[in-house]
Order: sequence, then structure tokens, then C-alpha cells
Amino acid sequence: MAPGGPLALSGPHDQAEMELGNNLLVYTGEPLREKLHVFGHPCITLYAATSTSSADFTAKLVRVLTNGRAEFVCIGVARSAQLFGEGYEADAVQRWEFDLDPTSCVFFPGERLRLEIASSAFPLFDRNSSSAVPASQASQWNWRRSTQQILHTAQCRSVLHLPVIRETAS
Repeated sequence: MAPGGPLALSGPHDQAEMELGNNLLVYTGEPLREKLHVFGHPCITLYAATSTSSADFTAKLVRVLTNGRAEFVCIGVARSAQLFGEGYEADAVQRWEFDLDPTSCVFFPGERLRLEIASSAFPLFDRNSSSAVPASQASQWNWRRSTQQILHTAQCRSVLHLPVIRETAS
């Protein structure tokens, strides 16, 4: 990850421009019927295969307001070398499970939750060369193109886990 941790984000900002690319998957839920308070570390489980010897996945939780504005809530990043060590294999389906940054966010009726999955969050986090050479030491010859596949089957359920506070009647 970036030296000293991720760059600070200054409050909610619109994700619309970033969502236009072809380098991420965007999942948007139905409008909420009730208020939902997410508090703590959301967690993502991805069943994924990647084509290279080193890979990253990022998961970004986004709030979609009733006017369509998509606001950043929190992000999580996992690197194959840190998550799996020597147990990582290119082209093999593996279970990626990692936390997103902690959050406390109240989603209101009519708003939607959105999950963005990508293999990079540059410049928030350093790039992955997709090879055994760290990005900071990679020459132009060390960078590899990679292909990622996310599975959605009964046996391989990729899912977002949300820590929710249930409101009690007074």
C-alpha cells in the first residue's frame, strides 16, 4: 500500500466519473425501505481468479443518494502476496476476504448501497506490477497485464458483509 497508508479523502465525493471506466464492476442495490446504520468494518468475500502471479482487489462502499449522486463511504484493499503468501496461484479460484476501512454511515430510505470492485485504487494505494517485482522497483519490462474473474455461483458466493446497528424502540 502507499507509504504511510492511504491518502486522506476529504469527506464524501461523487464517484460518477470514476464509475464510467471499463476497469471496475459496479453492483447497486434496490432503494432502501428503511434507515440502515452501518457501523464498524464492512468485510468483503470474493471468489476470484486472476491471470498473473501478483494481484490486488479493491472494494469500495458507496452511497447512492435519491438524486443519483454516488458518494464514497469507505474502501478496502487486498494484495495477493499479503493475503495468501506462498499459497497464491495464478488462474486458480481463491477466496479473497478482507476488511474495508471502518465507517459509521446512516443510509436513508430511498438511498441505495453500491459496491465497486476493481483491481487498483491508484493513486490512493500503490499500483501492483502484476509480477513478482514491487511497483517501486519495476522497470517497463516488469509490468504485466492481468485479467480478473469474480465468481457468483452457489458454491462461490462473493458477498459484502455489513456491520449494522439495529435501532431499538425507546
